[in-house]
Amino acid sequence: MKNIALIKNGDNKSLLESGFSLLEILVVLGVMTMLSTVVFSYGRSGENQIILFQEQAKMVSAILRSKNLAIQTYLDEENICGYGVHIDLSKNRLIIFKDKFESCNDSDNRYSGDNEDFEIIDLHERLSALESDFTDVLFIPPDPQTVFDGDFNKKGSYTLIIKSDSVSGEKYISVNNFGQVTAK
Repeated sequence: MKNIALIKNGDNKSLLESGFSLLEILVVLGVMTMLSTVVFSYGRSGENQIILFQEQAKMVSAILRSKNLAIQTYLDEENICGYGVHIDLSKNRLIIFKDKFESCNDSDNRYSGDNEDFEIIDLHERLSALESDFTDVLFIPPDPQTVFDGDFNKKGSYTLIIKSDSVSGEKYISVNNFGQVTAK
């Protein structure tokens, strides 16, 4: 048989007898669980903030796209009086529309229904609130002239606000009567 020598530490206990107690292990596991919970909740908050930024960029892009389409329309053969964006608050979406009339002088200069749809942009379901000073913004070529809700007399800057339930803060998109679009 082989002789096994026990190595002693400073407390006169063998190394085989020293270790962690059950209580120490449970405390470490509890602390690790709490830290992982904090990390996961922080990651979810960051994800919601990113979604808010992405949706803001999507909305700005839709408004600028309709403005560019209006500029391109000036030389088209088709009888399109302008392009615009309709904000559908009830369905949480944006609709890029083309304002089509036989005579642009008779146009209502606003979104008139499904027959004017050019593109439908669904917004993320985590957005809880859309608030807006306008429902339609239309760009009439060639300048393009900017018209809010079919009213040529509306002047100034109008704002679209997006919010999320799970993230504090809100994002703003402003459009003025010169067609300038800003995001804050």
